[in-house]
Amino acid sequence: MSKIKILLIFLFILTVSLVYFCFNPIVIDNRNYNISYINQYLVFEENVKILKNIDFSKKEIKAILLIKDDINLSNKIKKGKVLVTNDIEIIKQIKNNWNFTKTNGDISTVENELFIYENEKLILRTFIVLDDSVDSNINGIQNTELGWLSSNYDIIEQCSKFKRVYFPIILL
Repeated sequence: MSKIKILLIFLFILTVSLVYFCFNPIVIDNRNYNISYINQYLVFEENVKILKNIDFSKKEIKAILLIKDDINLSNKIKKGKVLVTNDIEIIKQIKNNWNFTKTNGDISTVENELFIYENEKLILRTFIVLDDSVDSNINGIQNTELGWLSSNYDIIEQCSKFKRVYFPIILL
Protein backbone atom coordinates (compact mmCIF):
# COMPACT_ATOMS: atom_id res chain seq x y z
CA MET A 1 0.00 0.00 0.00
CA SER A 2 2.78 2.45 0.83
CA LYS A 3 4.51 1.81 -2.52
CA ILE A 4 1.30 2.76 -4.33
CA LYS A 5 1.00 5.97 -2.28
CA ILE A 6 4.60 6.89 -3.03
CA LEU A 7 4.06 6.17 -6.73
CA LEU A 8 0.87 8.26 -6.80
CA ILE A 9 2.58 11.16 -5.00
CA PHE A 10 5.50 10.96 -7.44
CA LEU A 11 3.14 10.92 -10.45
CA PHE A 12 1.16 13.84 -9.01
CA ILE A 13 4.33 15.93 -8.50
CA LEU A 14 5.55 15.00 -11.97
CA THR A 15 2.24 16.00 -13.56
CA VAL A 16 2.05 19.32 -11.69
CA SER A 17 5.67 20.09 -12.64
CA LEU A 18 5.03 19.28 -16.30
CA VAL A 19 1.93 21.49 -16.40
CA TYR A 20 3.79 24.33 -14.65
CA PHE A 21 6.72 24.20 -17.07
CA CYS A 22 4.42 24.03 -20.11
CA PHE A 23 3.08 27.44 -19.08
CA ASN A 24 6.45 28.73 -17.79
CA PRO A 25 9.03 26.97 -19.95
CA ILE A 26 12.73 26.86 -19.40
CA VAL A 27 14.37 28.63 -22.35
CA ILE A 28 17.92 27.58 -23.13
CA ASP A 29 19.95 29.83 -25.41
CA ASN A 30 23.57 28.69 -25.52
CA ARG A 31 24.49 29.63 -29.08
CA ASN A 32 27.40 31.85 -29.99
CA TYR A 33 26.15 34.69 -32.14
CA ASN A 34 28.03 36.35 -34.97
CA ILE A 35 26.79 39.96 -34.74
CA SER A 36 28.13 40.96 -38.16
CA TYR A 37 26.25 38.08 -39.79
CA ILE A 38 23.07 38.91 -37.90
CA ASN A 39 23.19 42.62 -38.74
CA GLN A 40 23.53 42.01 -42.48
CA TYR A 41 19.73 41.79 -42.57
CA LEU A 42 19.29 45.29 -41.16
CA VAL A 43 19.23 47.74 -44.06
CA PHE A 44 20.32 51.28 -43.21
CA GLU A 45 18.60 53.83 -45.37
CA GLU A 46 16.69 56.88 -44.24
CA ASN A 47 14.73 54.41 -42.14
CA VAL A 48 15.94 51.05 -40.90
CA LYS A 49 14.24 48.01 -42.41
CA ILE A 50 14.61 44.49 -41.14
CA LEU A 51 14.68 41.46 -43.43
CA LYS A 52 14.79 43.63 -46.57
CA ASN A 53 17.43 41.40 -48.22
CA ILE A 54 15.64 38.13 -47.46
CA ASP A 55 14.50 35.98 -50.38
CA PHE A 56 11.59 33.77 -49.32
CA SER A 57 11.65 31.46 -52.34
CA LYS A 58 13.60 28.48 -50.96
CA LYS A 59 14.02 29.26 -47.29
CA GLU A 60 12.32 28.27 -44.09
CA ILE A 61 11.84 31.39 -42.00
CA LYS A 62 10.79 31.32 -38.35
CA ALA A 63 10.25 34.17 -35.87
CA ILE A 64 10.32 33.70 -32.11
CA LEU A 65 9.14 36.26 -29.60
CA LEU A 66 10.60 35.67 -26.14
CA ILE A 67 8.55 37.44 -23.45
CA LYS A 68 10.53 38.16 -20.30
CA ASP A 69 8.56 41.20 -19.12
CA ASP A 70 4.81 41.27 -19.64
CA ILE A 71 4.02 44.27 -17.43
CA ASN A 72 3.88 46.78 -20.31
CA LEU A 73 3.01 44.25 -22.97
CA SER A 74 0.04 44.93 -25.23
CA ASN A 75 -3.13 43.02 -24.40
CA LYS A 76 -3.27 41.98 -28.07
CA ILE A 77 -0.21 39.76 -27.58
CA LYS A 78 -1.00 36.22 -26.46
CA LYS A 79 -0.03 35.38 -22.89
CA GLY A 80 2.97 33.12 -22.73
CA LYS A 81 6.73 33.14 -22.44
CA VAL A 82 7.52 31.97 -25.97
CA LEU A 83 5.52 32.83 -29.09
CA VAL A 84 6.46 31.61 -32.55
CA THR A 85 5.41 31.85 -36.18
CA ASN A 86 6.65 30.28 -39.36
CA ASP A 87 3.72 31.66 -41.36
CA ILE A 88 5.38 33.15 -44.44
CA GLU A 89 2.62 35.75 -44.86
CA ILE A 90 3.17 37.18 -41.37
CA ILE A 91 6.93 37.30 -41.95
CA LYS A 92 6.41 39.01 -45.32
CA GLN A 93 4.27 41.62 -43.55
CA ILE A 94 7.12 42.15 -41.08
CA LYS A 95 9.56 42.53 -43.97
CA ASN A 96 7.36 44.95 -45.92
CA ASN A 97 5.85 47.06 -43.14
CA TRP A 98 8.30 47.29 -40.28
CA ASN A 99 10.21 50.54 -40.82
CA PHE A 100 12.12 52.01 -37.93
CA THR A 101 13.47 55.47 -37.31
CA LYS A 102 16.84 55.81 -35.67
CA THR A 103 16.54 57.98 -32.56
CA ASN A 104 20.19 58.08 -31.41
CA GLY A 105 18.88 57.03 -28.01
CA ASP A 106 18.69 53.94 -25.87
CA ILE A 107 16.02 52.25 -23.79
CA SER A 108 17.77 50.27 -21.13
CA THR A 109 14.75 48.44 -19.72
CA VAL A 110 13.82 46.40 -22.80
CA GLU A 111 13.75 42.70 -21.93
CA ASN A 112 11.55 41.04 -24.57
CA GLU A 113 13.43 39.66 -27.55
CA LEU A 114 12.70 38.87 -31.17
CA PHE A 115 14.67 36.13 -32.93
CA ILE A 116 14.35 35.44 -36.64
CA TYR A 117 15.83 32.28 -38.11
CA GLU A 118 16.49 31.37 -41.72
CA ASN A 119 16.95 27.62 -42.25
CA GLU A 120 17.60 27.23 -38.49
CA LYS A 121 20.37 29.86 -38.59
CA LEU A 122 19.82 33.04 -36.58
CA ILE A 123 19.68 36.10 -38.85
CA LEU A 124 18.20 38.70 -36.49
CA ARG A 125 18.24 39.08 -32.73
CA THR A 126 16.90 42.26 -31.23
CA PHE A 127 15.05 43.51 -28.18
CA ILE A 128 11.47 44.61 -28.80
CA VAL A 129 8.88 46.80 -27.05
CA LEU A 130 5.20 46.13 -27.73
CA ASP A 131 3.35 48.62 -25.55
CA ASP A 132 0.10 50.16 -26.74
CA SER A 133 -1.05 51.64 -23.45
CA VAL A 134 -2.46 55.16 -23.49
CA ASP A 135 0.34 56.42 -21.23
CA SER A 136 3.30 55.38 -23.34
CA ASN A 137 2.32 53.77 -26.67
CA ILE A 138 5.91 52.75 -27.39
CA ASN A 139 6.67 50.37 -30.24
CA GLY A 140 10.13 49.63 -31.51
CA ILE A 141 13.29 47.62 -31.28
CA GLN A 142 16.51 48.05 -29.34
CA ASN A 143 19.56 46.87 -31.23
CA THR A 144 23.01 46.57 -29.68
CA GLU A 145 24.66 48.52 -32.49
CA LEU A 146 21.92 51.00 -33.44
CA GLY A 147 20.29 51.78 -30.12
CA TRP A 148 16.56 52.52 -29.94
CA LEU A 149 14.66 52.37 -33.22
CA SER A 150 11.08 53.63 -32.98
CA SER A 151 8.26 52.51 -35.22
CA ASN A 152 5.32 54.47 -36.57
CA TYR A 153 3.76 51.24 -37.80
CA ASP A 154 1.70 49.01 -35.51
CA ILE A 155 4.20 46.17 -35.11
CA ILE A 156 1.90 44.67 -32.49
CA GLU A 157 -0.47 43.59 -35.27
CA GLN A 158 1.94 40.97 -36.65
CA CYS A 159 3.22 39.90 -33.22
CA SER A 160 -0.36 39.25 -32.06
CA LYS A 161 -0.58 36.52 -34.72
CA PHE A 162 2.30 34.51 -33.23
CA LYS A 163 1.29 31.22 -31.59
CA ARG A 164 2.12 30.23 -28.05
CA VAL A 165 4.55 27.36 -27.47
CA TYR A 166 3.58 24.82 -24.81
CA PHE A 167 6.80 22.85 -24.40
CA PRO A 168 8.44 22.61 -20.96
CA ILE A 169 11.98 23.12 -22.33
CA ILE A 170 12.72 25.27 -25.37
CA LEU A 171 16.10 25.35 -27.10
CA LEU A 172 16.75 28.45 -29.21
